Amino acid sequence: MSASEKRPAGDPATPGTAPRPGDPWPRAVVKAAVMIVALVAGLVVIPDRLLSYLSPRVGSTARDALVLGWEVVAFVALAWAFVALQRGRR
Repeated sequence: MSASEKRPAGDPATPGTAPRPGDPWPRAVVKAAVMIVALVAGLVVIPDRLLSYLSPRVGSTARDALVLGWEVVAFVALAWAFVALQRGRR
């Protein structure tokens, strides 16, 4: 039995064939893009905005604690979102 007989004709691993309808790549790319945007927003942009807002209003200790708290909450939420998106694969 040759290699071409072992795989279905629409198998994406078969060279020279078009992807099957319902191929998971477009959905995976969208999930990855959403995660990247959420990571940059949650771990870079929002803490930067918090620093610039809180710097003239509170002391450095309170500011650092608030920003660190946000980073921890954002990291946990993003980790949960990543796991939830991975569960959808099965």
